[in-house]
Amino acid sequence: MKKNKYKKYKHCLILIAHGSKELQWRRPFERLIGKLKRELPGDYISIAYIESLKPSLSEVMKNLSNKKSANYIKLLPLFMAAGSHINRDIKELVSRARKKSPKLKIEVLPPIGEHPKISSVICEIIKGYLNHVS
Repeated sequence: MKKNKYKKYKHCLILIAHGSKELQWRRPFERLIGKLKRELPGDYISIAYIESLKPSLSEVMKNLSNKKSANYIKLLPLFMAAGSHINRDIKELVSRARKKSPKLKIEVLPPIGEHPKISSVICEIIKGYLNHVS
């Protein structure tokens, strides 16, 4: 049996952001990825963009699949709600990836904005802006 020369990760998470032609737009995402990598050193954490920026989701998943570094990948859309990018674009990319690598399990998580803690955090931030911090 051929030994895999690449690292096997405990968990694989790909954060998915929209993308922008403005290069500085990606800085907050790069800071987030850096923080997550420092806090979760045994896990594979990456960012992928839907439009205008690299790496694309298909590039990141292909890289993981080629290296056989993952059996299970979680995708977390950094969107407030599901829309055409999640309902159409991401689903199509995942479908293609599953056909190319049928043993690879891929889970698309709900958009981050739908997590109950997000609305609470946003409310606290807004209260702070309005000087109504409780």
